[in-house]
Amino acid sequence: MRMSLRMLTGALFSAGLLVTEVGESVVFAADTLSSRPASVSSASYYRVGKPPGSANASEGWSESDGGDYSGGGGDSAPSYVNDLAQSPLAMAPNMIGDFYGGYLTWQEAAYIPQEGTVAVGGGDRRFKINENNSPFPRDRVFFNYHHFQNALRCPNNTDRSLDRFVFGLEKTCLQDALSLELRVPFAVGLDSDQYADAAIEGTEFGNMALAAKGLLYVDDCQAFSAGVAVTLPTADDSQIAYFDFGTSSYQPFFRVENESVFLQPFVGYFVTLSECAFFQAFGQVDFDTNGSTVTDRDGLTGRLQDQTLAYLDGSFGYWLCRRPEAHLVRGIAGLVELHYSSTLNDADVVSGVTNRDNRLDVLNLTSGLHFQLGTAGTLRVGAVAPLNDDAGDRMFDTEIFAQFNRYF
Repeated sequence: MRMSLRMLTGALFSAGLLVTEVGESVVFAADTLSSRPASVSSASYYRVGKPPGSANASEGWSESDGGDYSGGGGDSAPSYVNDLAQSPLAMAPNMIGDFYGGYLTWQEAAYIPQEGTVAVGGGDRRFKINENNSPFPRDRVFFNYHHFQNALRCPNNTDRSLDRFVFGLEKTCLQDALSLELRVPFAVGLDSDQYADAAIEGTEFGNMALAAKGLLYVDDCQAFSAGVAVTLPTADDSQIAYFDFGTSSYQPFFRVENESVFLQPFVGYFVTLSECAFFQAFGQVDFDTNGSTVTDRDGLTGRLQDQTLAYLDGSFGYWLCRRPEAHLVRGIAGLVELHYSSTLNDADVVSGVTNRDNRLDVLNLTSGLHFQLGTAGTLRVGAVAPLNDDAGDRMFDTEIFAQFNRYF
């Protein structure tokens, strides 16, 4: 689909990616565009939040504020150009997210009348694209912390919380129309090796995720993107051992080989509703492409195919205040999100390993505050509350989070 430069820049301006437009010259937000496109002259390229005269100021600005702007053929730049360039609206906040990916459990009534979470990755195995993410490709490094209260079912029939830590990198290419992303998770939860009569806490390396995201369409008020993510089986295998009184030693009860590769196509949508309000959404399907091997106490093996999951997520945001002249906190936005996750097929059962509730329909409400830190940093804090009354559709009691992004 062919689009004029004015249509494209107007759309990105409305989405918060471009700062303003002066005549035929475009002022780009460097927080979201890592380098000047070849089609744009250096005179019309301006780094967000860098005042004229600074090391990273545009070549088109003079040393004094409000000087000549050479990108417009010598015309003077309006004073509001610099104000808008330093506005938090130059970069719309990411969606927060809600997801805990550890619904898989083991259960047995004959030998061990107990059940517990399969402790692959500490009990947190799957990935959702919307977590601290945007429909727009961006250059950034980021860190996510999420605490899930009472998310884990332990072998001794008690509940335990899980803490997830994710380190990530996203890098754009093709003139910022496409990005590649890497997520490296750790979880403080259950140790991958568990005993049926005790809950062993541990810190586990999780399943790494890779994602590619590209813009498909933009117009004067909205944008669409699409991509695909892959979750790789990089976490340790998990096993449960029981005490055999005949041998006076612990023997393997079952073992789950972490072999599943999850393929996750997704789409993203962003729209500006007013100068301060915006809405964004993600839709995603999550497939287990190959399954994982389960071995029971008798040495019999089977292959467990994880259920296919569908996600639908929406986020409404509003800038509560903007202070482009501030040294640290330049803007605060409020975010309210609704997240729906559902299984699309029945659960496999292999040697007692399954989804104990079979079908899931999870509905969570997320709320948080977004802080724009300087010209290239963001911090979000908040909480997630499950809305389901059915205990089987509540993955945790409550969730709190902190997310940090550093754009470049």
